[in-house]
Amino acid sequence: MVLHMEPRVNAKLLDMGDKAEKGMGATELGASEKEIRELSMRWKGMNFVRAAMVGAGALVSAVAMLA
Repeated sequence: MVLHMEPRVNAKLLDMGDKAEKGMGATELGASEKEIRELSMRWKGMNFVRAAMVGAGALVSAVAMLA
């Protein structure tokens, strides 16, 4: 999970988003509010790690450029 973003999490969230845009209610989404929150928190954590890796790469590049 640390080295890549799980495509399953993103696919599930996108699928639920598409269903919600079509006007489907919570019961038709096939997921509880707890599951949606867990998926969102997992995606948020993976996205943070990805952003931190980009930031670390930028910092290392800046240090290497100055050295």
